[in-house]
Amino acid sequence: MDVNRCFVDTWFWIAVINEKDQHHRKARDILARTRAARLITTEMVIAELLNMYAGKGSFWRSKVVQFVDGLRKNKRTTIVEQTPEQFLKAFGKYKLHVDKEWGLTDCASFVLMEEQSLQYALTDDRHFEQAGFIKAI
Repeated sequence: MDVNRCFVDTWFWIAVINEKDQHHRKARDILARTRAARLITTEMVIAELLNMYAGKGSFWRSKVVQFVDGLRKNKRTTIVEQTPEQFLKAFGKYKLHVDKEWGLTDCASFVLMEEQSLQYALTDDRHFEQAGFIKAI
């Protein structure tokens, strides 16, 4: 995959963190192949990731905290801050697509991808394809 900048969804971060996830090896391989790529994610994605591990006990909570701390320090990863404007745009997209099963985090991701002209998303979430993006997994 020859991608300079790529959006990273919660699905991918979960696969990277959890060695027992069925997609773990694939996610790690993709990370290795895309070393030169800029990885872009959002605070909403990070919040969703943290929430996924909230009730899984101290081992997983500690592991995900350490992982997020590492992402925040990683120079190739950009975590876009949540702003009131971004929230309103995401909510607007959510309202426009009541026929879809897109969550608010998905809608915020789509808005950011549109604004930054990102085509590729590291995800296996079909909603990204429904929104016109390319799943780069």
